[in-house]
Amino acid sequence: MLWTERGAANHAKMLETDQAWEYYNDLTEFYFTRRDALPATVDQSSVGRKQLALMVLEAEEKIEALGLHNQELAIAVDSLEKHFAKGMTIPSFCKCLNGVNTSKVMWWTFERDWIFNEQRDPEKDPRWRVASYARDKYLTEEETEIKPHGKEPFRKKTPVLLEKGCHRIYALYLKGELPMKQTWNGDFSHDKAVYTPEAK
Repeated sequence: MLWTERGAANHAKMLETDQAWEYYNDLTEFYFTRRDALPATVDQSSVGRKQLALMVLEAEEKIEALGLHNQELAIAVDSLEKHFAKGMTIPSFCKCLNGVNTSKVMWWTFERDWIFNEQRDPEKDPRWRVASYARDKYLTEEETEIKPHGKEPFRKKTPVLLEKGCHRIYALYLKGELPMKQTWNGDFSHDKAVYTPEAK
């Protein structure tokens, strides 16, 4: 018995089950009516040796170009991952980004409710703390004990970025939402210098 497209459909039609009829309806709806829209396969007898060799060369060139492109992307990702190191302060991370106004970036994160000012006196410098919204999501706090000469030692808490916070700030940078310098050239790029942690 010759098994053809129509034969398969007719065989399914002969069976008296709902599933068989659903299969038949699916075949007639999607296969037989849309067969003309499918691209025709290449007839191997009509393709000459030279044409086949050219097709193979083109495919190999595309594969090689994609391999080079993948290597370039891997280098770029590796370079960016060095910048996305947790433990950096927000201004030190933003110093690596071209055009970001690092003197305004802490107030910008304050406006986004990532941090709050623990210092109530507006005449004094702010004492930044991590707000509940960003705590353990984008930021954490690093505690440092400071021992000034002739005074009581105290602990200073500094908001530092987690890896997800670095990614979020970089994404907002690419959207143009960070505070930028007036002299910014409009180029979204990062400093390729390797990050070294700040001295404590």
